[in-house]
Amino acid sequence: MDTIIGIDLGTSTTEAAVYRSGKPVLMLNFDGKEVTPSVVGLDDSGNVVIGEKAEAQLLLAPDRTVREVKRLIGTDEMVAMGKRQYSPVEISAMILSYVRNYAGKYLDADITRAVISVPAYFDELQRQEKGSGIPGRPNHQRAHGSGAQLWAGAHGGGKPCAGL
Repeated sequence: MDTIIGIDLGTSTTEAAVYRSGKPVLMLNFDGKEVTPSVVGLDDSGNVVIGEKAEAQLLLAPDRTVREVKRLIGTDEMVAMGKRQYSPVEISAMILSYVRNYAGKYLDADITRAVISVPAYFDELQRQEKGSGIPGRPNHQRAHGSGAQLWAGAHGGGKPCAGL
């Protein structure tokens, strides 16, 4: 059976959880942390950096760094990063790709299914766009509220999971 992960793609941070041994467990990213800043940037060589590395360059390279892009999902607004313009969905997809990669490494599995949180205030267009940014298009479900809590409740036998 495929492993299903829960992703909370937040405005300022992103987390991913998996249900193990009767409880939800936050997975560690490539920096060994449970929480990833929802920040994307380009390093000096033009390579994409995500999370703490992108956040660390924000003050010195604001023209190559993007944050809080989730607020723009569902709008026509583009964001500049380096010499190029990106849609909010493209930036979110970069974060989701990072999550998919670190979750796959953490679980030693190919991640093909995810539940991604969708804020209650998102309209239908925003909900569709948030899910459309998943790289490799794994199967996904949308949920209103805290993604990790809802996911664990849905995939953990309906048990609540406080603390996520």
